[in-house]
Amino acid sequence: MAKAASQHFYRAVATKMLQSALALSVMLALFAGTQSVAAQAEESAQKGIQLKKEGITAYIVRDESLDGIKLTMLIGHNSKLSQRIRKMVGRDVIPLIFSVSTLPGQTTFFNPLALEFIQDGKTWRPDSSALESAMIMLEEKGKFGGVLEGGQTHQAVLLLPEWFQPNRPIYVRYRELNDANFQLTQSLKGS
Repeated sequence: MAKAASQHFYRAVATKMLQSALALSVMLALFAGTQSVAAQAEESAQKGIQLKKEGITAYIVRDESLDGIKLTMLIGHNSKLSQRIRKMVGRDVIPLIFSVSTLPGQTTFFNPLALEFIQDGKTWRPDSSALESAMIMLEEKGKFGGVLEGGQTHQAVLLLPEWFQPNRPIYVRYRELNDANFQLTQSLKGS
C-alpha cells in the first residue's frame, strides 16, 4: 500500500513538473528562430544535447526529410526525486523524466530505442529486450513509444545504468534506427 502511494506521489510530481514545462517546449518549437533551431538540430545530430544537472532540458528533434520539427522532448532531472526513485526500484540508477510530443496537426513515430545517452565517450541506449525494466510509466495505461499524434504526450521515467555519474555531463540524442522489433511489439500491444 505504501509503495503504491509513493509511486502515485512520484508520478504526480513528475507529471506536474513536465506539464508546466510542456507549454514552454511548444512555444520554443513554434517561435524559435529557424537559425537557432537549425543550429540546435546540427549540434544534437552530432553529439547530442547536454542535459541539465537539475531541472528540465528542452530537446527538439528535426525531421530532415520535411525540414521541420518531428518531436519535442522535455527531459527532467531532480536529485531529491532521484533518491526517492532509487529507493523505490532498489537499484542505483539515474532516473530521467521524459515527456515526448509532436506539434499540433502532426503525426509521427517515436521510438525510445533511438534514444542514446553519452557520457565520457561511453554510450547507452535502451535495450528492446529489457525496455520495461529500464522505465517507469507515469500513467497506468500510458505509452512511451509508437505513433504520436498532435496533442498526445508520451511520458515515462527512464532509468539510466549506475555507471552514469550525475555530476558529469550527460548528453542525449535521438538517432533513428530501423528497429522492426520495437514496431512489431507496439503493433501487438495495440491489437
